[in-house]
Amino acid sequence: QEFAGFVEGDSVSFSGKALVSSLDPIGGENTFGQLLIKAYGENYTELAAGVSTILIDSTTTVDEWQDLSAELIVPAGTLQVQIGVEIVVGNNPVGALYFDDLQMTYSGGMTQ
Repeated sequence: QEFAGFVEGDSVSFSGKALVSSLDPIGGENTFGQLLIKAYGENYTELAAGVSTILIDSTTTVDEWQDLSAELIVPAGTLQVQIGVEIVVGNNPVGALYFDDLQMTYSGGMTQ
């Protein structure tokens, strides 16, 4: 999802929970999920990114919700901020990831 109206120095946080089920565990080399925040300038030039500090992958404990969060300080020239769930599919991917309770919060001078 994308948002406009942020100003330089605003703080954006994106948090939620993720689960790997024992019925369909994620697997495959370089396959993972995470929360993502990106700041874009003119012509969709990426200015900055923040990702969750925990990756959900084949080493994640199954059947246990994991708390995830990502943060970003909005840089100068930002026209849009994008938040999302990113799933990177590597070699021989299998399984499913579940996400819940996703929310964005911010502090600063957002004008929208």
